[in-house]
Amino acid sequence: MIAVTTGLRKGEILGLRWSDLDLENGRLYVRQTLMYVNDQPVFLDPKTNKGKRMVALIPFEFRCRI
Repeated sequence: MIAVTTGLRKGEILGLRWSDLDLENGRLYVRQTLMYVNDQPVFLDPKTNKGKRMVALIPFEFRCRI
């Protein structure tokens, strides 16, 4: 759902931690990205200061009916 509704890049999504999510207020914070350097995963700061940002989450309710 995050990928579809926020427009975040793959590295930004893979860099999210639970502490970056504020579900109570419907926000997430991009603070790091996951990139591969020499075929090894590395967490890095976003390339620019604008890359560090708050993203509003749309309200979503999931219901499973059996």
